[in-house]
Amino acid sequence: MPLIAKALAPCAEEISVPPTFTEAARGGLTVLHAPPGYVLGEGLATALTGAGRHPLWLRLDVEDGDPATFLISLSAAACRQRQGACRATRELLRARPGPVSGWPPLFERLASDLVPLLRGRGALVLENVHHASAPSRTLSLVIAHLLPALVAADVPCVLVGHRQVPPRLLSDGEVRCFGRELRVPPGALEQLLDGGAPVARRLRRRLRGLCGGRAAVVDAVRTTLVLSGAREVERALDGATDVDDLLTRLAGTLLHSADGAGQRALGRAVRLEYAHPTLMGSGLLPSGPWLQGLEDGWTRVRTVWRTPLRAALDRCGSPRREELHCAAEQLVALDAVEHAVRLYLDLGDGESAARLITERSDGLMDDGQWELLDGWIARLPAGVIDAHPQLLYIRAEMAAACGSAARARHWFDLAASRFGDSADSDGACRSLLAASVVAAGAGDLPTATDRAHAAYALADTDGLTAHRSWAGWQQGRLALLADDTEGALAHFAGIAAAPAGEPALTARHLARQIQGLRHEQALHRESLTMLEDTEHGVLDQITRSANPSADRLGQVMGRCGWSRTPVPLKLLGVTAPTARGDRLWAELWRTFKGGPREPAARASARADAPDAAPAPGTPDAPSRLLAVHLLGTQVVTFEDTPADKFTSSRARSLFAYLLTHRDPWPRREALMELFWPGSPPVAARNSLNVAIHGLRRTLRTVTADQVIVYADGAYRLADDVRLWLDVEEFERRAERGRKLEAAGRLGGAMSEYECAAGLYRGDLLADDPYEDWPVLDRERLRLAHLDVLDRLGGLFFAFGRYAPCAALCRRVIELDPCREDAHRRLMRCYCRQGQPHLALLQYRACAQLLQEELEVRPGPATVDLRDRIARHDSI
Repeated sequence: MPLIAKALAPCAEEISVPPTFTEAARGGLTVLHAPPGYVLGEGLATALTGAGRHPLWLRLDVEDGDPATFLISLSAAACRQRQGACRATRELLRARPGPVSGWPPLFERLASDLVPLLRGRGALVLENVHHASAPSRTLSLVIAHLLPALVAADVPCVLVGHRQVPPRLLSDGEVRCFGRELRVPPGALEQLLDGGAPVARRLRRRLRGLCGGRAAVVDAVRTTLVLSGAREVERALDGATDVDDLLTRLAGTLLHSADGAGQRALGRAVRLEYAHPTLMGSGLLPSGPWLQGLEDGWTRVRTVWRTPLRAALDRCGSPRREELHCAAEQLVALDAVEHAVRLYLDLGDGESAARLITERSDGLMDDGQWELLDGWIARLPAGVIDAHPQLLYIRAEMAAACGSAARARHWFDLAASRFGDSADSDGACRSLLAASVVAAGAGDLPTATDRAHAAYALADTDGLTAHRSWAGWQQGRLALLADDTEGALAHFAGIAAAPAGEPALTARHLARQIQGLRHEQALHRESLTMLEDTEHGVLDQITRSANPSADRLGQVMGRCGWSRTPVPLKLLGVTAPTARGDRLWAELWRTFKGGPREPAARASARADAPDAAPAPGTPDAPSRLLAVHLLGTQVVTFEDTPADKFTSSRARSLFAYLLTHRDPWPRREALMELFWPGSPPVAARNSLNVAIHGLRRTLRTVTADQVIVYADGAYRLADDVRLWLDVEEFERRAERGRKLEAAGRLGGAMSEYECAAGLYRGDLLADDPYEDWPVLDRERLRLAHLDVLDRLGGLFFAFGRYAPCAALCRRVIELDPCREDAHRRLMRCYCRQGQPHLALLQYRACAQLLQEELEVRPGPATVDLRDRIARHDSI
């Protein structure tokens, strides 16, 4: 933060105000440029106050040549008048630092913040603007992007500097006032000399020549005449060679009675430019024409007096070095870092300056004060910079952000080396990572990879989780640039969760999602292989049954006799197979694989298949298939045509209820009471009719025939509609799997469980989560699904299929995070796969979930498994 005194206006006084100041207070832009001593700030403050304007005053220092420092200084000055006045500017400055995003938007944002603060009753005074002129960009940015909005809002703006503002920066509408217009008129000087003790005419001419019309010099002569008399003024004029020498002699005269402590206090004020009781120590500051009174008890040493006072104090007493060090520490306590660093550098104390810059570097970098930082570091001795590698890192970051890749890489590597010498692993990791990023941007992938690997290894060794995560992220990026997708996924998946930032966590999440998908793919590939093996076995059985052995034919003929033995069987023994028979089995195989159906003449070939449906058209075989999925999103298809445009959620829920309550079909009154409880019978019947009508209208989009009919007081499916319901198929498969598992037929059980797990696409009627009637069935099916996953995972584990088992465990944990058995099985899978570190991480995840969800600790079995894994016991 800037020193508060920079933003304090001079105290208005009852003095004669030059016409130039009165004109400036009326509005527009006024530019005053003259050497030190011509412009007295208190006169300008008096003119503005007299015009009803409360000035926003900023006295620029050399540090304000950095545009960011100027923005912060002026924002702080505005906040003295209204708390939070420039909050938007400060937020934008941090979000989009000027060195990277450009300065004009920041100055325009500051103008937008200042207009409502200053319109009507304020004014803006920028003093010492020569500090912001070329080579600095600050003054050109102020004139181009800050002042126009203020002038347009009729806010008087005054620029005061010791050098002329370049004309190219100004337009035709500005008021320009030069030094000549600011001189004290000769008549006023003569009146001064005539008013007190007479001064010789020869010396009067000399005074006019030395003074040059400077108001500050005139004031110095007036004060000396009053306090010391004309003889002291004449003695000073007799020996003076120039105006500085004159002021030095006058200062010596006025300070003659000041004690040593007071002179040293004034010396501190000269070095600091400002004075306040908190900065002056025990000495009483000697008053004199060199001091300018400011608001809030502060005073300022006038610029024209600084050189003369230094010369005078060198003769009679200057501040001790330790006193100036104490003043620097007090500046730090006031958060005036810029002034403190400048004082340390002026004292030649590079170590104290470097230490302070290092401590405050993060805030300065965040605020975009990069030019200021770079200037400070450039003034430090090389040995001091080597002892503070953070300064090397700062220069490297600024160079990289500004496009100087070669310098940035050199400084990052040097910073990493210096951090390593001082055993600062955090700094070394940061430097190596930064060097990797810059090298990658320059196309040097080998160097980038080497630096990223070094950062990861160092972070992993020293337990720096955040750096290890970002190093893994950088390694993943480099792997992608090298077209190594697998390596990238491995690096991203290894990112630690807690300390990493959003991009790294996103990469970690996506990489683990891809790994999970691959596990699922492997699981489905294994399931597909098992299904294909089962199909081959069934086909072999069909082939054997279609080509009975001679013994089997003999048994049939022995039982039936030749005449009663079916012709296809009794002729098998005397007729050789034909190529057409081979084509028949090929056609049968295509049918099993889902190909086109065989011609009707061959339908008898599959009539005896175990699960074959009766031929269409017979009384026992419905010819229209209605397939309904109620697990997850409700999906309805009729003869492979989707019917998904339900007129209302009530119609959809009613349809689901009918299909899940078919034994017996629900009567009309029961439906009315269930879906419209408490409604009058007539209203409930009308609502039911509307819902049934909407349901039928939905089904008519796929068939012209009735699907829902009303018979015997109940709504039901038409007789020729065959229903396939995923809920029933799921329960049938799960039950068949349990029976096969109990019978020891584990392969068949796995097949059934896999089919059941595939059917469960979500909870029952997920589209209607607020319906009451499916609550119990939904929970029952959810538990049945968890049981299927658990049983299937147990079988996979028993058969050594650890990858798909782990995938199932993760699914169970996702659905029920507090299932300790699933956590334990997943830990065992990791151990069997040679990843005990993942098992221990899983234990920690289990403990955290149990604490968050149930506020309990893991059970003894889980803790015991963790201990065995930590001991590297066989799991």
